[in-house]
Amino acid sequence: MGFGKELLRLRKEQKLSQDAIAQQLGVNKKNVSRWENEEVLPNVEMGAKVATALGVSLDAMLGAGAQAKDAELAALMVRALELPEGDRVVIKRVIVGLLAVQS
Repeated sequence: MGFGKELLRLRKEQKLSQDAIAQQLGVNKKNVSRWENEEVLPNVEMGAKVATALGVSLDAMLGAGAQAKDAELAALMVRALELPEGDRVVIKRVIVGLLAVQS
């Protein structure tokens, strides 16, 4: 199960509306809808906020398959969120650059 499907499942399980979770996160409800429909993914920082708002880890939001396969990567990304803003910007640029090369 992907991030969006897990978001939808947890939100409904907790009886939260898209409006309620959007307000909690400081985003528009359209963003929540787009995440749930897997049209787009939130950035890592917002993904971590979503997970925290729903009372789960970011690893859990990524699903069991991703947990097993990429647990180390997910843990590194969570640690990266704790770095100063300037360092996070550098890490984001490196990741974007690597992904662009893979496309």
